Amino acid sequence: ASDGDAQPKSPTSRPTSTPTNKCYLRKWHYNGVGCTNDETYPSLWDTNAEFGAIFLFDSVEDCCRQNGHNSRCSVVDYCLSTTCAGLYHPTSVDESTCVNDNDHAFGKNPEFLFGSPGDCCEKF
Repeated sequence: ASDGDAQPKSPTSRPTSTPTNKCYLRKWHYNGVGCTNDETYPSLWDTNAEFGAIFLFDSVEDCCRQNGHNSRCSVVDYCLSTTCAGLYHPTSVDESTCVNDNDHAFGKNPEFLFGSPGDCCEKF
C-alpha cells in the first residue's frame, strides 16, 4: 500500500500550502463490511492498474456504490480516527451502521458516542 502516514513526522514551523500528512493520498477500499481508507489490502492493487481500478476508489461514496450500497455504507476513516480522534456513532438510530465522522445529530450525548467501532456496533 502507499505511504500514508496519518500524522506528520514533526511540526512545521509555518503553515504549509499542502497537507503535511499523506492521508489525502489514501484510496478507499471495501473490507468485507464497509469501506475504509486504511492500508490493509493486497499490494497488487497498488502495482497493477487493472486491479487498482476495480478495488480502489477516490471517494468513500464511490467505494460504497461500487460494493452494492447507495452512496453510504459502514465507513472507517483511518485519517479521521488517527488525526482527529473522532468518536464513533450510529448513522441513525434506525440503522445498524457506525461511523467516526463529525456528521451526526447526537451532540455530546454519551449514549450515542463511542471510542471504538466495536463498542458502537455492540449497542447498535
